[in-house]
Amino acid sequence: MGTLDAVALLLSAISIVQMWLAGSNHRLAWVVGLPNQTGWCVWCALSPSTISILPLNLVLWGVFARNLWRNL
Repeated sequence: MGTLDAVALLLSAISIVQMWLAGSNHRLAWVVGLPNQTGWCVWCALSPSTISILPLNLVLWGVFARNLWRNL
């Protein structure tokens, strides 16, 4: 397993935790989600074969930012 694979697994684990927090209506869901999506965007930039998921990550970043702003 390479470094990028390990980073993807870590980001996936954080995504799972973030979704669990969101499902529990926890305010930290959006605080966890924003940096995590930033990590995914960086990962996409470092791994060009995954660039096709970049639009999804950008949309999710916007959703997390909106929800964080609404829950402040």
